[in-house]
Amino acid sequence: MTAGLQGGRLNIVLTDRDIRLLALLARVRYITLTQAACLLYGRCDDCIIPLDRARDSLKHRIAQLVNAGYLEKGITRYEDKLNTRAYFLGPAGAKAVQELSLIEQMEVPGWLSRKQNAAWNCSAHDLMVNNFLFNLMLLDRAIPGFQLIDWKTTHDLKYYVRGGDKPLVFDPDLFILFVNEGFGPVPLFLELDNGNISANIARRKVMRVFQYYETGHWRNDLGIEYFPRLAFLVPDENRIVFFKRAISWARRAYRGSSKLQVQRLTFYLATFRKVDLYALDRGEAGDKVLSKCWQTSDVNKSTSPFLK
Repeated sequence: MTAGLQGGRLNIVLTDRDIRLLALLARVRYITLTQAACLLYGRCDDCIIPLDRARDSLKHRIAQLVNAGYLEKGITRYEDKLNTRAYFLGPAGAKAVQELSLIEQMEVPGWLSRKQNAAWNCSAHDLMVNNFLFNLMLLDRAIPGFQLIDWKTTHDLKYYVRGGDKPLVFDPDLFILFVNEGFGPVPLFLELDNGNISANIARRKVMRVFQYYETGHWRNDLGIEYFPRLAFLVPDENRIVFFKRAISWARRAYRGSSKLQVQRLTFYLATFRKVDLYALDRGEAGDKVLSKCWQTSDVNKSTSPFLK
């Protein structure tokens, strides 16, 4: 138990579990009760989490943290459900993160306050990306051969491929660095599509990948030697075809000096159902994501970005 920090509306003493929750929210922006229960209470024995008990244990404590100003709550739509409640850092929570130095300071000034203020603008898309990430965190605990070494969400992944008055920004939804079955560390960029972007935007996203590759900045930005693998997570098979066409178009259209190199970049694609994106909501750490449930942009052969 950690003493000495108290909220403005209701004085409470932060526990170690509270501090872990605040540190997590400082990186992912916001979280549902179910997601928090899985991460903070789930023992993940055999990839099964005692979800009801964990959620009941956490519900009362989160209400206290909200009343004390450590957390705020908002409403969004998630998995076709209206009025899903999500939680993000409140003023006291942001202050605690800074005073306790819970995460490494970012280079951009005022990063924490911007995350806090922008949380109201988050969407179901962010929760879905978090589901993918949190599931990998649980697999890290449950599967001896899998290790999640590092990760960043889109709010800390904004890299300029061109500056000036009209800058071009590469901002994938997720970056992870992992080891699986002795293979790695392997870097991976993930883009999650919820089915509502146009063909032009899809092409632009792929072009940004190529442009960012050509800058070479990723070596210093992410501290890696090899360019990350690239993965698209989409709602259905039709969107896989949709993104394959966008990738094919971008490869033909790209005119940069690294044209030959970007042709060799491999994109992996899978549907929400194939990777079992909502396993966490059932209280499970779904291991399908590590299996050969993906396909590449070039062939329909089953594969996985998590395998050698």
